[in-house]
Amino acid sequence: MYGDKMLINAGSAGKPKTGTPKANYIIMDLYGDDVKVEIYEVEYDYESVAKTIEESGLPQEFAEIIRTGKA
Repeated sequence: MYGDKMLINAGSAGKPKTGTPKANYIIMDLYGDDVKVEIYEVEYDYESVAKTIEESGLPQEFAEIIRTGKA
């Protein structure tokens, strides 16, 4: 909560906030004062993305973040 506002950050493909390499998204249902938040994970070819990062000359650390989902 930030004041009276709810902030939700699912992260992004390659750098999710769940600690896995999967992409994810959130579905939020609002029922009056009740809030239900569900995080869904989606498989994608993260290894291909990591290899492209390595081949581009970017730091190896960036490729490892893609592979592990951990920064």
